[in-house]
Amino acid sequence: MARQAAGLVAKHKGQGRSYWLYEHEYADSSELLERLDSMLREDRRLQVTSMILICKEDLIAGLGRWTGPPSSAEVLRADQGAGMASVSIGGGGDAGGQGQVRIVKMRDPFVYLAVTDGDAAFVDLALGPFIKSLYPDVSEAALTSAEMRKALGALEQASDGAVRIVDMDACPEQDIEGGGSDAGGEEKRQWPPAACTDVPYREAFDEAARRGRRVGAVRALLAVGDSPRMECHISRRCLFRFRLSMRPF
Repeated sequence: MARQAAGLVAKHKGQGRSYWLYEHEYADSSELLERLDSMLREDRRLQVTSMILICKEDLIAGLGRWTGPPSSAEVLRADQGAGMASVSIGGGGDAGGQGQVRIVKMRDPFVYLAVTDGDAAFVDLALGPFIKSLYPDVSEAALTSAEMRKALGALEQASDGAVRIVDMDACPEQDIEGGGSDAGGEEKRQWPPAACTDVPYREAFDEAARRGRRVGAVRALLAVGDSPRMECHISRRCLFRFRLSMRPF
């Protein structure tokens, strides 16, 4: 096994993590996620972004219908047995990013994970629009404020660590109900207050609820003792960004 791994590294020297994320074959999603976690722990600068997708048919088998001209996406490789595919997506000239995404079938028959090491421009300007173009066949999942809080609580309990909020993005409830009015005035422009940053996650969510705000996204840090174990960004659209590790989540 060690000789085989050394041979693969030599063969694909220079491709780095791109090979391990988009080209290497894995038996199942668990093996891929384990490798991703190893990459994050080896390189503290690396960020992995993932998005939860819902599809009631075989998304891996159906990708060929949704890619290619006139779409800017192309299937690079697909393994229906392992339930994985790598897709190259272009954002359209100078207007957007360009990169690759690995789509992975999870244990739930309708749930898939889109994973990329692409930057924010690729995620926002290429990957996001591509996923939206697949609706209604494929849709993004969504989280409520309560579910985001519950996820952070489960993370803290499972890791025997402490989760603190680094930053929080939240809108007044009436902004969402009324379609984005300027309600909130000065308080809206000053959000988030110091009371919602660099504090235990419970305090941040309690403060947001007290002010009548719905949490849209949080950036949180998991620490065990004095050691930071994971930095994660979680949004309502089930988009997750990880640094340091993703195993605890």
